[in-house]
Amino acid sequence: MDTAYNRWLGKEMEWIRQERKRENGRAALIWVAITLICPIISMISGLANGAPEFWTGMPASLLIGACIGFFTWLGIFLSRAVVRYDKNIKRCLESMTQSDRETMAQQILGEDPEIKVREVDWKSLMEGHNKAYVTRDYLTFSNDRGLFLLVHLWKTERIETDVKQITYRASGGGMNMRMSSEVYPVAFYYRGNHTDQQDMDYVFQKSEWRDAVLKAIREVTGD
Repeated sequence: MDTAYNRWLGKEMEWIRQERKRENGRAALIWVAITLICPIISMISGLANGAPEFWTGMPASLLIGACIGFFTWLGIFLSRAVVRYDKNIKRCLESMTQSDRETMAQQILGEDPEIKVREVDWKSLMEGHNKAYVTRDYLTFSNDRGLFLLVHLWKTERIETDVKQITYRASGGGMNMRMSSEVYPVAFYYRGNHTDQQDMDYVFQKSEWRDAVLKAIREVTGD
């Protein structure tokens, strides 16, 4: 059935597939470069030391095994991100009626000429490619790792922002370090919520990304 919801869902699933293929393609190119350079260096070293049988020895077998393992992992990672995205979309929308889903899809697709729609996107090393769609009644957050969140702006009573310091551990080169950085959360409170617990929240790695989304909300809703 050709409905606005099905067209929107198809567009979202195509987006996540293309994003994962692009990201995994870049990773594959890097790995191919490594697998070409390392054997050449090793072969040159072997020839210099009188051991031209490098390609028939254990290093070659390990290299071939590593290549097979890497590309198998790429395929699994690609499919898992796509499946996760599909599940998250359906989980966020499961409590909505079909009519509400149609309304949301029409707004995000820009099929309602009376309602503005804004798209904001940003990229980070840890979170990948992120995007937000903002309409009068809805806000969606997505990234190419499989995340999807839906905020009902039509019933949002207040939006609060904050700055938090987070601490995490980073290891490498035999060292284990405690690192800290600032994050910039935004919290959405729906009508009737008289508690301190937000109904929905999203955490940004940079304040300018959060500001861009808040600006789009103000432009679309007029608040």
